[in-house]
Amino acid sequence: MSQQLGGLDVSFLCLEGSTRPMHLGAVLTFAPRCRVHPARIGRLLAERASEIPQLATTVRERWWPPGSREWVSDPHFEPDQHIHPHVLPRPGAPEQLESAVSAAMTQPLPMGRPPWQAHVFAGVADGRFAVLLKLHHALADAAGTWAVAGALLDDGTDRVPPPRTAAETTTAPPGSWARTVLGWPQRARRELGALAGTAGGCAGQAVRLGGITGATLSALRPGAVQSPITTLFGGTSHRRSSLIRLPVDHLQQARRRVGGTLNDVVLSSIAGGIGRWIRQTDAAAALARGWHPRAFVPVNMRHRHRGTGTGGNQLSGYLCDLPVRETDPVERLRSVRASMHANKVRGPGRGPGAFPLLAEALPTGAHRVTTPLLGQASALLFDTMISTIPVPRTTLRLDEAELDEIYPIAPLAPGQALAIAAAIHRDTVHLSLLSDPQVLPGVTGLGGQIAKEAASLHANGAQATEHNSQVHPMAITKMGSSGSTP
Repeated sequence: MSQQLGGLDVSFLCLEGSTRPMHLGAVLTFAPRCRVHPARIGRLLAERASEIPQLATTVRERWWPPGSREWVSDPHFEPDQHIHPHVLPRPGAPEQLESAVSAAMTQPLPMGRPPWQAHVFAGVADGRFAVLLKLHHALADAAGTWAVAGALLDDGTDRVPPPRTAAETTTAPPGSWARTVLGWPQRARRELGALAGTAGGCAGQAVRLGGITGATLSALRPGAVQSPITTLFGGTSHRRSSLIRLPVDHLQQARRRVGGTLNDVVLSSIAGGIGRWIRQTDAAAALARGWHPRAFVPVNMRHRHRGTGTGGNQLSGYLCDLPVRETDPVERLRSVRASMHANKVRGPGRGPGAFPLLAEALPTGAHRVTTPLLGQASALLFDTMISTIPVPRTTLRLDEAELDEIYPIAPLAPGQALAIAAAIHRDTVHLSLLSDPQVLPGVTGLGGQIAKEAASLHANGAQATEHNSQVHPMAITKMGSSGSTP
């Protein structure tokens, strides 16, 4: 048995390159009751990883359809080979953990075996330890990464494996290759018959995809001001990770006073932080020249296709203008809210932000040539990716150590030098910034500027009234992203 990769999964494999490691991840920190032994945590993770079929699969090319690939069980899978224990030097400060995570995220995943790793970091300040779960984007999206992480942890009940089930291989009986070769005409006729039977649906799908293509092309910015946070050429595989905490109650108060969603408040704080940071760098001239950055906000489409039985990445998204030149935090939030409201009225299946849906329609064989070229042009469409994932409100543990922090890590798209991801856990919004330090050498100060903007929005929002808004406030408060609808 095997499971064929969807078009979007294949595209992530085709985007993989020496300067484009297409893996994502999550940093989990834990507060143990006693001293931590990294080897013990590693053995526990390896034991649980062996129970998750998804983590035992590797990619194999198929001869039909041309260019397609499939997940198959790796007969040589040894989970302990994917676990890497580390001990941070004293005192295990946050900067030291960020440096260790950066080094791990810089290294590409070996693609000749199941594409995932788990790094265990002991010696984190205050007696804590951390786990970096790192998976290739073809294996899981942000929500899938959290599903894997949840399967590795304890929640006080029977642990449930991730929703996506990878296939297991079976030994082919003698002569099966001949039946495969000689039987392809019959299979081709069956597939053509199925296509003919769904011609009407295909026509409607073609119209919808044509609309997405037209909207995407019209949203390209070939003559726009050169973005200081993108790079058409010269990107490297080096990665720098920054981890930031924002208080949820302050952001919620700003949301209630000004309107919109919690995700709008986070996006507005990020936009303000980028504006503050750019003004303090050599790239400040971009603002004077009229730079208007745009963010791609992924939307998980899996819950919209329940019952299809399909696995893999099912993503769409929104394009959101980031008002980095606006210095009034309340007006900036209103601008972000208006942009996101317009996106939601259109829906995630339409508009230029729905370009990931085109990858599913593209023949898998065409991805090898077209995807690297189109991927490099992503900087003409957006400047950064900002994704969020929902985290269940449950108490999770690993070896009786309670989960303390959750920092999802988004991959850098081709042409991008900055990616931001967020998750809410308990009373905190956890943000991670992943950047290319060769393109953005001073990005370490961005996290502090985002925190300052969040505090400024909280303070200024107290003086704002909702009736001044031009957009009707929405009641949605859940952060949306690659795990939920924003």
